[in-house]
Amino acid sequence: MTREHHKKDGIVKYGDHIKLQHVRTSKYLGTNGNNYQFGSKQQCVFTSQSPTTWVVVAPEGSGEEDGYEVGWDDKVLLKPVDFPNLRLHSTPDTLSPVSGQREVSCFDGSDHNSSWKVVQFDEDSGDDFWRVDQKFYLIHAKSHKALHSHDIRYANDDNEVTVHGERDQENLFVVV
Repeated sequence: MTREHHKKDGIVKYGDHIKLQHVRTSKYLGTNGNNYQFGSKQQCVFTSQSPTTWVVVAPEGSGEEDGYEVGWDDKVLLKPVDFPNLRLHSTPDTLSPVSGQREVSCFDGSDHNSSWKVVQFDEDSGDDFWRVDQKFYLIHAKSHKALHSHDIRYANDDNEVTVHGERDQENLFVVV
């Protein structure tokens, strides 16, 4: 069952199925079942023209449930629908294969490196909830670094995705 409650009122909720678009390049956050050859050797994450659908999951022990609204600064886990045992993940000491920034992967384990905080880009617009088409940063909860993409190619026409310390245009995403 596809859960797309956000299409009714624009608010993203735990349990929703979403697509994340990188604002500057208009490419979508994706994964495809291939693993990195180096680094973590976990499943690759990139931005591409083909969107991956992600499930918004509440972190264990948060008290949040499916159907509850995700607020700004709330923590989330993101699971690719096609790989439901995996989570968007970053490990502090694993470098990305191309730029040498911190690698982002999909991981099947359960640890604090899969938790992300949703941070509003423009605090003067909107309300307290994560909404469709509103720019945001996805901050790795453990390292406090932002999910990042750029024009550096990873493979074919796909761009590399990393976490990076600076918050700039390369770190902005929207739910579409």
